[in-house]
Amino acid sequence: MSQLFAALDARGEIRFVGDVQRGAACACFCPDCSSPLIARQGTEKEWHFAHEGGQERPECLVGAQNLLRRFCMEHLQYLALSGPLTLPPCRIFAQLTTAYFRGHEPIEVAEQFMGSVRWEERPARDAAAGTARLTSGVEVVVLIHTHEGTPSHPLSAGQEVASVAYFLPPPDPAARRDAASLVAHIEGHGKFLWLHHPLLKQLHAQAMARLQQRSDEAMKEANARLNHQAGITAAQRWGKSAQMLRERMHGGGQEGNEPPAPPPPPPSYPMAPGHAPLASFQFFELKSGDAWVVYPMDPEFVKRACTPELIAACGPGAKMYGVAPYPEPYEGWDEMLPPSVGRSDLENGLYWVPQPLNAAMFLSPRSARTDSNRDWNSFLANDPP
Repeated sequence: MSQLFAALDARGEIRFVGDVQRGAACACFCPDCSSPLIARQGTEKEWHFAHEGGQERPECLVGAQNLLRRFCMEHLQYLALSGPLTLPPCRIFAQLTTAYFRGHEPIEVAEQFMGSVRWEERPARDAAAGTARLTSGVEVVVLIHTHEGTPSHPLSAGQEVASVAYFLPPPDPAARRDAASLVAHIEGHGKFLWLHHPLLKQLHAQAMARLQQRSDEAMKEANARLNHQAGITAAQRWGKSAQMLRERMHGGGQEGNEPPAPPPPPPSYPMAPGHAPLASFQFFELKSGDAWVVYPMDPEFVKRACTPELIAACGPGAKMYGVAPYPEPYEGWDEMLPPSVGRSDLENGLYWVPQPLNAAMFLSPRSARTDSNRDWNSFLANDPP
């Protein structure tokens, strides 16, 4: 707002440059220094007010911006005559991300003004323009924010008082030329924003405690799976050693000796549905904290669980790949990857990926760490403490 776009008439009413006569006939005065103004309404430059002596001061422009806040406040007072002003829900999120868990909880406080707002006559730029009481009994201060930047809770109000701001993006020259255009801009873009509510701190702490409990449970489950898999691996290793010992004791498998024991079945990983036995996992730990594994699918699983359209998209005889969240599915995992990577399958807990190169091209640039291993749990064991 580099021009003086608003002024006062002889009665102290707010006037805009498009609502008055041209030149000195506008009969308007500067809202800051009270000097007479002229209305410049040319065809090339932005319409604006100017001092008759041509001596413009930054303070006078600030006075016009104050008039814009006053105009917004008067418009809210006018709206309150036909019904109470409506506040949106006060909503934030509690979020927790660990090596074993990712989750969030919405926190919402539904509040409205109880009674009318008590408006100040000439509030300063970032000071409270009004005060009121909410339906919960909490006191609230109301700010009018019409300039660049983000409004914030006034420190002078303290933490036990709530605050809201009526936020209006700065209007362009056409939107502030006359009162009707500015009203249309306010009705189309003005809105209440919550800045602070004293109840949110307590509700946020309670939500974080619940998320932490879920994280602790996920860590216990992951450690239990890791220990179980470690036991299986140890048993397989001892089984191989015992088999080698039996073969040496019986002459290396000569005729008449007992046949060697069948090899143990390959390990299975429930969190990697359809994983082809003994196939390697490609691990991607993203900078955001999420982690994913890409792996080839077992053809028999693909026949049972995959749709014919996806099988056709792979081409005859081509492998199907899966992408699964690591170490286990979390809330919202099915919305994290774009359709160019694959199609999410909530029932089976994975993305179907006809083209594994697309998955690698998406995940690799966003990764803080990558790895490859046949053991699903090896990536969990290598997580930093």
